[in-house]
Formats: sequence, structure tokens, C-alpha cells
Amino acid sequence: TTEQGASTQAAVSTTVSQNTDERFVFQPKVCNVFMEEVFGETMCETWYNLVDAVMAGEDTFACPDQYTYDWVMGQFPKYCFPMLDEVIEYSYEPVTNGTAHLTYLVSREETAARIAEFGELVEGILNETLEKDYSDFEKAIALYNYFWMTYEYDYEKYEKQYETVVDTSTAECLRTRIGICSEIAPAYSYLLMQAGVEATNVTGTAHEWSYVRINGCNYHIDPTYVLENAGSLFYFMMTDEQRD
Repeated sequence: TTEQGASTQAAVSTTVSQNTDERFVFQPKVCNVFMEEVFGETMCETWYNLVDAVMAGEDTFACPDQYTYDWVMGQFPKYCFPMLDEVIEYSYEPVTNGTAHLTYLVSREETAARIAEFGELVEGILNETLEKDYSDFEKAIALYNYFWMTYEYDYEKYEKQYETVVDTSTAECLRTRIGICSEIAPAYSYLLMQAGVEATNVTGTAHEWSYVRINGCNYHIDPTYVLENAGSLFYFMMTDEQRD
């Protein structure tokens, strides 16, 4: 397992380091100030431990207790590293002595390959859409425009969700550029996080949208509604009152 983990880490590290000349380089470990404010420093640090373990192909990671593990596994992957849902799942082995376990859905080699592919996808989007010297505002509006120009709403999935449970995937949404609000908003927020902008998601009234902090102020951004309103800024950087 140690040798396998080392080869996995080498494969991922090599792929990431090949792109050092790019304006933006994929960052496996991202979080946001909102997660820190809600969940606290311990859970965020545990999240980073989990990511480090996956990147190294390891089977365990440091975690203080079962409560922390449950919240980290339940809340962080979708928003902070969406493709991890495709390679790991909740482990029913109990957290003991400050150690939690990882359950892999695919081999370590396949995990490394998928992470590398996902990293290249993220880097490609950011480097085609943003300039390195963009302000947070400019990054937010550039990606907002990117979404309304290139993404489509998945009406078939929208209708199907009222008949049965449907699988949603932020990572797949990034690949195919089609999805529903619970995929589109996390995809937009994740790209902002990769670009260094504080971003998360808000849910309510059967809808999900993005929430950002720019220049010390919080705003709502809806990258889903704009798909039907070609380029309208009505849904960009709304205040709480405007969102209401």
C-alpha cells in the first residue's frame, strides 16, 4: 500500500507541476471563509488532511472524532473538490485514536488519473477565461459570462427529479457544461475558489445559487437564472434585499 500510495502521489504531482507556466494552476486543497465561519477551523483542517491523503493514495487521515468525519464527508467534497465523490465514499469504519479511514471506489492509479484529468479541466477553464491580474470582481463577472455563454440547463433532469431520485454531479457539470441549479451553482463557486475568490452556495425555495465575498461585502450571484436571460446582470452580485 505504501508503494502504491507513493506512485499515486508521484503521478498526481507530476501532472500538476507540468503546468507551472500557466496563469492559474489547479489547487487540490481549497476551502472558503464561509466554510471556516460555519464549520470551524478544525473541520477545515480535517478536510485538508483528507485531501492530502487522497493525493498521496493513503488509506487513513488525521481526524479528531466521528462527528468531525461525518460533517467533513457530508459537506466538503461537493463544494471544495467535487470530483472526489467519484473516487471515494463514506467509510463505515469508526474513527479511532484520531484516525479516520478512506474507502476508495476505484484503484489508486485510477484515482490519480481522474484527479489529473480534472485538474487539467479546471486549469483550462480558468486560463481561457481569466487573466491573472483580474480583481475578484473581474474574475466573478468573467466566469459569470462564461457560464451564460457556454452552459445549458438540463430540463430533462429537472423534470425527472420530481419522479425519482436523480444523481447530481458538479464535476460532470464542469465537464459537459449542462446541469441543474444544484450542479451549476457549485461549479461556478468552485471555479471562483480555484481563482482565489471567497465563494460558497446558498439553498432555498427549491433552488441553489452562489454567494461570494468581494471587497469585504457579501453578494448573491445566480449562474443558473442567467442562462435564460442572456447576459443579464440582474442576477449578478445581488444584495440580500435584491435577492429577497
